Amino acid sequence: MTLFETMAPGALGPGIASGIVFGVGVLLTRVSRKDGWRGAFTGLALAVGFSVGFLVVRRTWPSLPLEAGRVATDWVAWFAPAGFVLGLLGWALRLKAPIALPLRFLAALGAAWLLLSPHAGLEAAEKWTRALLTAAAASVIWVAAAAPADRDEAPGVVALPFMVAAGTTAAVFALLANSVSLGQLAGSLSAALGAAWGLGFLLKQPAASRTGAGVITLVFAGLLLSGHTYLNYGTQIHFPALAAGLLALGPVLGVLVGRAVSGKVPPLATAVLSTLPVLLLAGLAAWAQQAGAPTPSPGPY
Repeated sequence: MTLFETMAPGALGPGIASGIVFGVGVLLTRVSRKDGWRGAFTGLALAVGFSVGFLVVRRTWPSLPLEAGRVATDWVAWFAPAGFVLGLLGWALRLKAPIALPLRFLAALGAAWLLLSPHAGLEAAEKWTRALLTAAAASVIWVAAAAPADRDEAPGVVALPFMVAAGTTAAVFALLANSVSLGQLAGSLSAALGAAWGLGFLLKQPAASRTGAGVITLVFAGLLLSGHTYLNYGTQIHFPALAAGLLALGPVLGVLVGRAVSGKVPPLATAVLSTLPVLLLAGLAAWAQQAGAPTPSPGPY
């Protein structure tokens, strides 16, 4: 099975859904001349797109709390709408960094704990250590993903690096870590971002926003933590911490590079330069993953 055949089920629906919501948002904000609402529609587009992808991949939507028999990674389904709501509240309340940063950290910490708490093979201290480290990393990702809130830059400065990062993560999950399901979910996030970025590029509108940053962060970090937590067991390392860290760092560096060159080089050059760190670190992540000892499919993840 090719990478396209593996990822297609979780990509088509999210791309269409995200593109429709994003396009409607651009149209409505232009007609009403209320540009401030554009970011809200962008965040909604990403949340709806990923949610559609989750439904396609998992075929059902998890209840709250997760019922018996559900895998812990299904918490990620709720991270998309939760991230959108948190981003919307932060935008509506105009929260400044001194308040927003600790709130984002706490949100990421709570999300990480939801994913880790059901794991019977980890001691409480190990769970808290992983949760705190994940929350710290997620806080950095969140800052990068929310960059367009205060900067007037090329449309793809944020969306494109994260789209490529989610796509390369999908490939690592599906082809190297023996987890088609997690790969398809990462592909859903990539497709939702890709549709918004494509339309945003054509319409000269940023395809990421402060309201969408929570969706990107919680889903992306949640998938990486899920892979590291549930694809490794005993001495079998299917998705090492180094691979997860490199994949998380890639889009952050991509955004920094994109912001540095935006407006100084043509948009196409900005897009290429912003994706180079993502691709480089994704290659290193693939090498780190292969350095482990993968075995046949590790289970339902």
